[in-house]
Amino acid sequence: MRISKMTRRRGREPKIMVAEALLTVLLAKDNGHYCAKCPELDLVTELPTADAS
Repeated sequence: MRISKMTRRRGREPKIMVAEALLTVLLAKDNGHYCAKCPELDLVTELPTADAS
C-alpha cells in the first residue's frame, strides 16, 4: 500500500513553540513587613514574611 504525501504530513506530531516567561520579583522590608513587586504583572503585595509576600 502506497502512502501519499498528505497522509505523511498528517501523521507528524505537532510542535508548539512558546517562549518561556520570566518574572521579576523585587523584595523590600519596611517596618517589619515585606513588600514584593512584580513589574511584569504590575502587582504589589505586603505581608509579614518574605515567603508569604
